[in-house]
Amino acid sequence: MEKLNTYLFSYQHHDVTWTVEVPATSEEDARARLQKYADAKYEGIRERKLPAQFDIFVRLSSWLSDFRLATLAEKIRNTPAISRLPSRQPDPETPESIEESVIRALHR
Repeated sequence: MEKLNTYLFSYQHHDVTWTVEVPATSEEDARARLQKYADAKYEGIRERKLPAQFDIFVRLSSWLSDFRLATLAEKIRNTPAISRLPSRQPDPETPESIEESVIRALHR
């Protein structure tokens, strides 16, 4: 397989210039790949990018970190004080921080 270079293409969207990276073997190949973007299907959001040379320990550490955060978030959601928080949508006229909501709920 030939080495892929990263070719940059720019475009305008909402009066802002954006750049897209296209991995390809040549400029012609990059332009051909860019034409295929119109047929692309949505796959999701990239959370992080780990270079292939990272070893298994770095990948495992990253996975464990995500797992711990998800577990902590679940514990917080199941905390009785948090479950007593008002379920209303925040009013943009009177912003209230999460800390203020928790303190108010604890003092009920």
